[in-house]
Amino acid sequence: MPGGGLKPNGMARSRVLLVCMAVLASVARAANAEPTPAHAPESTSLEHVARFALVLNEPRAALEECGGKAAVQTSVERRLEREVFTDEAAADASLVISVDRVSEALWQAHISERDRTGTEVGHREVAIDADDCEKGVETLAIILAIMVGPPRMVVRPAPVVPVPVPETEPPPPRKVAPEPAAAAKKPALPPESRWSFAPAAAMIAGSGVLPGVSWGIEGGVAVYPPLDRISFIARAQLWPPRSTGTRPEVDLERFSAGLLACRRMARVDTASFTLCTGLDGGWLSASAPSIGRSSKGVSRILFDVPFEARGAVDLGSFHRGIRLEVIVAAQFAVLLQRDRFTFENRMGREVPLYRPAPVALTGTFGLAVHFF
Repeated sequence: MPGGGLKPNGMARSRVLLVCMAVLASVARAANAEPTPAHAPESTSLEHVARFALVLNEPRAALEECGGKAAVQTSVERRLEREVFTDEAAADASLVISVDRVSEALWQAHISERDRTGTEVGHREVAIDADDCEKGVETLAIILAIMVGPPRMVVRPAPVVPVPVPETEPPPPRKVAPEPAAAAKKPALPPESRWSFAPAAAMIAGSGVLPGVSWGIEGGVAVYPPLDRISFIARAQLWPPRSTGTRPEVDLERFSAGLLACRRMARVDTASFTLCTGLDGGWLSASAPSIGRSSKGVSRILFDVPFEARGAVDLGSFHRGIRLEVIVAAQFAVLLQRDRFTFENRMGREVPLYRPAPVALTGTFGLAVHFF
């Protein structure tokens, strides 16, 4: 064939040569490639998120009455939105707490943090405002949540490899007398309801029943049942003789006893404000020696419905949990029974001597002693 260029046989040989070179290159790459394992071995890490144990020490009665350990754990984990607590054996650290009731609405909490070996790494004393159980538990949970903080990684201690002990021939078994069957464990009882009592003594002053502004003394006892904010007061009052200052002159004295039901409306720190109402009953006695015998030593029954506002300041706990409290009260009472005192003059006419007002006002200042 005329002209230059490759002949058909030359072109075929070139194609074969190119194919062979490609095959050799593929074989070389396969020989130099590193083998890829089917499954990479999983890495084992000793790190994990720190877990805590919650331990309650004595005193703890105040916290047990409000749901105890379970209530605190639930509140902390709800705030942190994760699981925080486990048992002591698996825990990386422990929060050891004790709660003492200082007053009706105040707790004193001692919290210490210990590491895995039981060594204390920190502690704090906290006063907790606890008007009711929910507020006390929530406040304690906030403090514990701050101590726990955000998730932090800790290293799990290396496992202890047991040292092999050479085998020895075991001693012959000892004959042990069978132990008597253990008594069935009684189920845990709920905490007992707690009542408290507070005897009180006070000076009183008022007007409306006796002439002018008069004074007297009061003694009684406040009873606090296991009900939040509710209390009852039983009391007696003695008002010494008071002169009408009229002619003829008449001396009046009063004795009364009453029962009040109260509800605490507010508490700020150690001060509280309470409203009370109930019923007072007694008698009002009059004596007028200068008048005829018909007017000597006359007594009349007296009933009234009191409405009282009481302020109290807790002075704190003294010997064996005994607490002192200063009381200031203001009261107005609606009289239900208020008879007249009269006498018959020389002309045979009935002359009025005295009659109590329809409303009486009283102020009280005293001291109460709380027993638990």
